[in-house]
Amino acid sequence: MIFHFELRKKIGSNLLCTVIQIFNLSYSFLLPDMLEYLPNALACQMVMGLKYPVVAAVLGGVWAISRLIYAAGYSTGDPSKRFPGSALAGILYLGLIAGTIVASVMMIMG
Repeated sequence: MIFHFELRKKIGSNLLCTVIQIFNLSYSFLLPDMLEYLPNALACQMVMGLKYPVVAAVLGGVWAISRLIYAAGYSTGDPSKRFPGSALAGILYLGLIAGTIVASVMMIMG
């Protein structure tokens, strides 16, 4: 415990930041964050792909790339570097949802 106290004193940080700096835990938060959106994105992509396969593939592929951009920014520890990937992923995620709704309505209407 003395080691942690001395280390926190040297770094000038609280315990959580110290643990993240020592073990670089920012990478460990990426997987749960990705798994939060992945099932819905894949389900939207599959439903939308029944009517508009090319659009669904492009939206899904670019969404996956934007998540990689987000992960690269997240792993730096600087919150401002997460924004480009996060914004693009959010816009594409909304596009997947909207495309799924349109495709579902089109399939129901015939």
